[in-house]
Amino acid sequence: MGWQCRGLQSYFYRPEWSGGRPRNKYVGRGPLADLLAAEIENRRSEQRRARQELRATRDTLRPLDELMR
Repeated sequence: MGWQCRGLQSYFYRPEWSGGRPRNKYVGRGPLADLLAAEIENRRSEQRRARQELRATRDTLRPLDELMR
């Protein structure tokens, strides 16, 4: 979910799973919200990078895989 505007202010909501459903937990605004938002974005960027590396490795190994079949 991330940042949401309410009136003239922005508030951060952290996405989480609860009871098998996605929920948004209110964090607020200020330094803690900024820090948490940055941490979540860093984690997502790292996951995106890892997926790209895995995809590149698979693409590199695909010809060898075909040869083995």
